[in-house]
Amino acid sequence: MRHSMTFQTCPTDIVEAPAENIWEQLTTPCLYENWVDARLREGPDRSIVAGDRLLLGAGPGHRMRGVFDVVRHEVLRITQLGPRRCRVTYN
Repeated sequence: MRHSMTFQTCPTDIVEAPAENIWEQLTTPCLYENWVDARLREGPDRSIVAGDRLLLGAGPGHRMRGVFDVVRHEVLRITQLGPRRCRVTYN
């Protein structure tokens, strides 16, 4: 009898920044351009909350039209490791 094995991993990295800075980058749409290869075209002028919609554009030659309603429960764990260092784990 053959047994299958499942292996799951969560992307994790150590970041040289305080946890508050990471959280601000993740929840403030106008800051996305600092770390995402896209421009924020539409989004709230405040920290995002559940149900918000964001429109990101990648520039000329990268157009695609369609509606994608992605509903996922994601877990992002930010663990402070020191005054200016933290571990970020996705899912």
